[in-house]
Amino acid sequence: MRIEPIERESGNVEDAIRLYVRAFSFLGGSENVDEKEIERRMREHIEKGVLLAAVKHDKVVGIFGSIPLRSCEDGENVIEVLSTNGIDVDGNEFIMSMLAVSEEYRGRGIGSILCHHGEMESFVKSDMGRFFSRSGKDAIEMNSLLVSRGYKIVADGIFVTNGVLSREYIWTKTGDFRPEAKKEESNGNNTEARR
Repeated sequence: MRIEPIERESGNVEDAIRLYVRAFSFLGGSENVDEKEIERRMREHIEKGVLLAAVKHDKVVGIFGSIPLRSCEDGENVIEVLSTNGIDVDGNEFIMSMLAVSEEYRGRGIGSILCHHGEMESFVKSDMGRFFSRSGKDAIEMNSLLVSRGYKIVADGIFVTNGVLSREYIWTKTGDFRPEAKKEESNGNNTEARR
């Protein structure tokens, strides 16, 4: 498996869109997924943030996206909730805004590997030393992944996700995201994903 950037003119943009739509269909949210909106958001990630694909046998099996807080869907609301909870942000900090793994490849560590690479890329682009994520209170797998990656819940609020209001946690992770600082973690995750 390899992790590679999704680029504007590459064929993997369409593969990533299909994967993202399938992931939301699997979660029962297909009526709220607009493929044109997903494509617009992915292109925005390519321009302003980070958009990565996990590729196995020339097939996109996972995607990761992050973008500056002020550019994410409902970003101003996220910044306001953080501020209300005493967390100062300037809006340039990156937030994980997309993570999806094909149903048949789940449970193999691919989401964790994507997060690892995405955090490093986001840190390089923002140079902020902290990274945010959001998840639904009932998103057990995502919440477990974030805990395992060292994230801490810093706030919760009501947000718009794919056009739907939902109560979500806001998580943060601080530290040194440089590749040499995470070498041991990456080696362990790659071993897990090869199974």
